[in-house]
Amino acid sequence: MLTTLEAMNPDAGERRYGLKAANLARLFQAGLPVPPGFVIGPEAEAFEAMERDILESFAALDCARVAVRSSASGEDGRSASFAGMFESSINVTAEGLLDGIRSCLASARAPRVRRYCLLRRVDPDGLRVAVIVQAMVDGPRLSGILFTRDPTGKTGWMVLEAAPGACDAVTLGRASVVRRFLDLRTGECRSSPGPGEGPGPGLIDRPLAADLAGMGRRIEELFGCPQDIEWSLDRNGGLWILQARPVTALGSFQGGTG
Repeated sequence: MLTTLEAMNPDAGERRYGLKAANLARLFQAGLPVPPGFVIGPEAEAFEAMERDILESFAALDCARVAVRSSASGEDGRSASFAGMFESSINVTAEGLLDGIRSCLASARAPRVRRYCLLRRVDPDGLRVAVIVQAMVDGPRLSGILFTRDPTGKTGWMVLEAAPGACDAVTLGRASVVRRFLDLRTGECRSSPGPGEGPGPGLIDRPLAADLAGMGRRIEELFGCPQDIEWSLDRNGGLWILQARPVTALGSFQGGTG
């Protein structure tokens, strides 16, 4: 079974395709700037029979490269994020798409996933993994994470982290990030929480901070709880939302993607 983010019924799709895919559909259908994509259901045994549909869906995205990511039952929930547990691929071409999907599906059987499930009291044998295929952001200039509530517990502030390039460098800890604090009420950007310094020199200017703060408030209102949001700025300055999930624990930074 294959569906697009535009066509999915998020409430019904959450059970079939996982919370990550359903939340992307909710964001897309709410008019937020989410890259177009489609989702392949967790019926791994039917995957080979779907190859033609998958390649036709790729062609319909009208892009050269895509990201291939998991959307598992329980993934991106409040109690278990599964961050980094499943195989993801970026900059995947049509020639590599089917192999990228196979790798993502196969990673559900990895020992690290089983250990994580047992630690989080999730039945590893009941784990169902769907696969999200989304158009890549064109030439990302800047990417990062926005926490709509400060994960260290400071009240009244969002936390914004950014680095040049694609978002995976930030979420996987491979980039040195700039961190800024956004006033929850006004969106004003500061280099530290509270009165004092402005945004300071660097990657994040006031207009970008204001745009992200406004988008963060919209997304938190949509889902009804503090959000951990991955975002990217394309080569033309367009802002894209790549993922949103609940902040799993207030009190420590919890970035990362699956």
